[in-house]
Amino acid sequence: MLQPKKSSSNWLDTAIVPSKVKYGTPEYEKAYNEGQVQSKDFDPNSFDPTWWGGVLPEVVIKRKNKDKNWLEQYRDKIVNENKDAGVLGAIIGTPISAITSLPQLMGMKALTGKMERPSEGLGISNPYGAFAIDAIADPANLIGAGILTKEETLAKLGKTSVSTELKEGLHSNGFLDMFKTKKPLEKVSEFNSEIDWSKWNKEIPDNPHLMKEYDAIEQTSKAKGSWMKNPDGSVFQGTPEQFVQQNSSNFKKAFPEGSENVFRGTGENIAELRPNRSTFTANQELASGYAPFNKKSNFLNSESVEGGVHSFYRKNSKNSLELDANNTSWTSVDLSNRRLTKDYFERNIKSQEDHITKQKEYLSKMKQNPNGSWEAPDGTTYSNDLYKNTVAERELYLKDLKERYKNIDNLISNPKELEEMKKVLGNTTTTDDIAAYVEKRNLDYVKLKNIEDSGVGDVTIINHKPGNYLKSAIGNNGMFDMTNPNIYKALIPGAIGLGVLQEKQKSNNWLDNLQ
Repeated sequence: MLQPKKSSSNWLDTAIVPSKVKYGTPEYEKAYNEGQVQSKDFDPNSFDPTWWGGVLPEVVIKRKNKDKNWLEQYRDKIVNENKDAGVLGAIIGTPISAITSLPQLMGMKALTGKMERPSEGLGISNPYGAFAIDAIADPANLIGAGILTKEETLAKLGKTSVSTELKEGLHSNGFLDMFKTKKPLEKVSEFNSEIDWSKWNKEIPDNPHLMKEYDAIEQTSKAKGSWMKNPDGSVFQGTPEQFVQQNSSNFKKAFPEGSENVFRGTGENIAELRPNRSTFTANQELASGYAPFNKKSNFLNSESVEGGVHSFYRKNSKNSLELDANNTSWTSVDLSNRRLTKDYFERNIKSQEDHITKQKEYLSKMKQNPNGSWEAPDGTTYSNDLYKNTVAERELYLKDLKERYKNIDNLISNPKELEEMKKVLGNTTTTDDIAAYVEKRNLDYVKLKNIEDSGVGDVTIINHKPGNYLKSAIGNNGMFDMTNPNIYKALIPGAIGLGVLQEKQKSNNWLDNLQ
């Protein structure tokens, strides 16, 4: 009988060194009872017959592992792999899961110190991939300058000769055929984004999940030819950062019905607007009128310290009201429908067309003076700018009238809500009163189109409340958290906001009617 080598601190020196005994001898019986018996020509692709009580004329005794519980560990490993199989599954599945048997598990234990499969040692989570690796991997192939990396191992196993049956079985179970090519797997080249996210918001580069999604959006849309395009194929009006963020999962979750870009002029950059209060916003031209004189084109981001113009995303919602104020003033908003009838628009359009015709005829009789001004036969003098713009402005207004006339049936988005508003506010009211109404009725917003407020434009009064918070379209950290009133990112202390347009004073107690 051959004796095993002397124990050493080096795991290679303690590797299995077999000795032989004759079947039927006391030494055989002792080794068999201790679980040290293996077949002479042990096949790792079949179970050892002695495990099932078979006998051999000559056996191999393996050096017993130092760990007292190694056999129990092996047993527990096999049982754990089939714990959910049920009685029949355990009877059939246990020998199947142990197809690579004890040598593979013990080889990995020698390498990693754990009773585990090669797939576990390599961190392969795909169940089909793990099965493929465990079915063909020999721990001895993982020995080199330490254990190979996952990529190196897959490349090496890709050259392994595997039966056609195993390949077909793996492929039919959804595992991509790793044996299709003899070439080693190549690392995917790192994607180089054209966006420097640290300049947009310093928090974004520190969010790996967000960066992974942003790179995927940019890379995929460029590959498909949809980069900087709207779903209908039209050109996206915004920055690359806004394109990516608007296509992100966080944005779509925050704005499930879409959004509208609104603006707010302010003398200072306020990150946290007053929650549960109405906030005035407007189209860009109107809103810029409320920014400091030299900051009308200064769009604010999370790093801004001075005033300028906020650019917001406003959540679309059916819990709202949109109506055409038809050029009435913010101090006397017309809630009646008398200006929203076909007859009114037709008469107004005819009047504007006649006026433009007469104006052109009048201007045609003017003569330009040496100083550039224009003088009419009746002695009236126009500056050069007035001469060029007076007709142009009316033509723009006429064009807008015709567009609204075509869309007359949709000038009021929620007729029922308008009737409720008129019951409380009457046919004529102010934007101040509408703002208070929005809060009391718990509406998401009221949008007044074509209203006069230091110029004619659109004013949207938004109920800045949880689930309906405004979010900055510039410098956003990408979370779009609708539970936070902060327009840029997570909740921060301090800052109470001021109105974008004037916060006009209420002068009566009509709100008692809404209690």
